[in-house]
Amino acid sequence: MTGSSGNDTEAKKVFDDNIHYPYEDDSNDCHVTAEFMAGHVAILDKVKVFFDNQFDKATYFINKMKIQGSNDGSTWTDIETADDNIRTGWNYFEWAEESDRPSYRYVRISGPKHACRVNEVELWGIETINNSDTDFTCQPRLSISGTNVPLTGDVKYKGDLTTSLTSILPRYGRVEGGTSVTFTGTNFVASTADYNIVIDRVVCVVTAANSTSVTCTTGSRPGLRESSLVMTIAGRGQVSLQGNMFTYVNAWSSDVTWGGEFAPLEGESVYVPKGLNLLVDVDSTPVLNAVIVEGSLIFAPEVDSNH
Repeated sequence: MTGSSGNDTEAKKVFDDNIHYPYEDDSNDCHVTAEFMAGHVAILDKVKVFFDNQFDKATYFINKMKIQGSNDGSTWTDIETADDNIRTGWNYFEWAEESDRPSYRYVRISGPKHACRVNEVELWGIETINNSDTDFTCQPRLSISGTNVPLTGDVKYKGDLTTSLTSILPRYGRVEGGTSVTFTGTNFVASTADYNIVIDRVVCVVTAANSTSVTCTTGSRPGLRESSLVMTIAGRGQVSLQGNMFTYVNAWSSDVTWGGEFAPLEGESVYVPKGLNLLVDVDSTPVLNAVIVEGSLIFAPEVDSNH
């Protein structure tokens, strides 16, 4: 993690999982950058940016703050530019289709003076070797207590032995469980007994499978948890997720979300804690006093997020 301030400790604040301290740099060309390993790239499916209450100065960010990518650290490509939809709290930039996902070794937040004064940035996706060949050979390395141990022989990865995930339908399911989820991809197996699927540390019971897909039914997810997905197949190991994720959500329209009470009324406030994904599945919400989002705020496809 590096930044234009020249203070790497300051730059790491943006990626330290603490939303309360912004990156401090008022230079005319500010930026804070995440660099991935040599020979690797980050394939992004989502970038989350958190701002504190500073939108009386929104002109610092609108059409100025940019998410940029680079493979050489000097030539930068604009991935996204902040528009007038940015708000206090978490802001989301997502790429649902695999063909749209940006792929770079360096990812940064940048802009003119004040434009990169952000509190926190989360990069969602996968870090992978920058190589698209079907087969890939690499030299393994072993380090014990900082001492390199010599190894002989290579490790070869073969595409036709790798199970890869290409899509999930549906992408969201309620925390009460009972959602039938179909994972589609390549090199799957037909035996349901060979699968182990765990979503947010909750087992998803496999009900059907063939060479291109597997279907499971979600269990109930208690408490607040970070989203996670682990799929393994006996004899093949972990499935390559390719940045795809299933998300447990609490629906705005569900009484369970509000502890059995009514949904928020006009003038009230809403707090979305970390580990909770709030799905706004209603046409409009009341005018609220405040919305504080540390988890995720997701708008159903049929809902206009401007409401």
